[in-house]
Amino acid sequence: MKSVLFFAFFLGCIGQRIVMLPLDERFTTRDAFLNLAKVTPYQVITPDVSMLPHQKKSANTTAILDWLDEHVQSKDTLILSAEMFLYGGLIASRVTNDSTEAVWKNAQRLIHLKNKHHDLTIYLSTVIMRIPAYNEDVEEPWYWALYGINLYHYSYYLDEYYVTGDETYLKQAKEAIVDVPNHIVTEFLWRRERNHNITVMLMERQAQSESIGMPIFKRIFCTLDDNAKFGLNIRESNEIRQLVQQLNISSRINIYPGADEVGMTMLARFASDRAKTSPTFRLIFRDPKTIYYIPNYEGQPLIDTIHDQASSLLLRSLTQSYMSLRFLT
Repeated sequence: MKSVLFFAFFLGCIGQRIVMLPLDERFTTRDAFLNLAKVTPYQVITPDVSMLPHQKKSANTTAILDWLDEHVQSKDTLILSAEMFLYGGLIASRVTNDSTEAVWKNAQRLIHLKNKHHDLTIYLSTVIMRIPAYNEDVEEPWYWALYGINLYHYSYYLDEYYVTGDETYLKQAKEAIVDVPNHIVTEFLWRRERNHNITVMLMERQAQSESIGMPIFKRIFCTLDDNAKFGLNIRESNEIRQLVQQLNISSRINIYPGADEVGMTMLARFASDRAKTSPTFRLIFRDPKTIYYIPNYEGQPLIDTIHDQASSLLLRSLTQSYMSLRFLT
């Protein structure tokens, strides 16, 4: 798989400036991208780490957007995490209390930048917020240390009720939050609604821009952070899928499980798009019977996630049959 990606990078290398905003400050989201970009001739421009968030200390979104205004040039390619310029980072998207209106003003600044430089190419990622199944608040709101597992079960069973109509699950959802103060449940639901509404608004603006032949984004990668078979995050992703179909913009949108790797995915997709190529790959499993299992932290079978990731990279599978594949030793 790595050799296929490197082939795509080299094939698409034609000399290009890339302006990159990472998801946050971690090695997996920033430095891994920069390391991967070293195998290309692309010049990567990215904010100094001092401008980025540090755990729960959010980045200054005004400073980040000012930095973009200062450094972006015509014909640049932008590879951007929406969480960085909208909220101040991934964790910030889970803990900040900025209003929907305030967050949308940040989005409007990016749209204005695109209007200023019509020949920008923008690849955008946005994350559907996770709902962890544990009591710990290192990367979550403070109340997750006390009620995290309760909120997870509430979310899981409430969505399972919506999907199945079985009142048993509704009862379990209500029981899960009996000991959770109402204001905490309200805050939990409010922040999810805010983030979801911002994603919906981005999709609607994308549709408007496509309808006049001037799309804001070359492609949007909407990834589901840690998730499960059921949950409010799964419900939100399904609503976005339906909206994308209704707006007729599915050719530019990928919705799939992921998060930390999405910056590198966008870099690989940019290389393939520039080269107008669709690299091929072949799947070989040690035990093909396991490909329909649902992994931890995901809400769908392994094979579906593999194909979703491959589609986001513009890869084509040469595999005809999974169950007839040879076993690796």
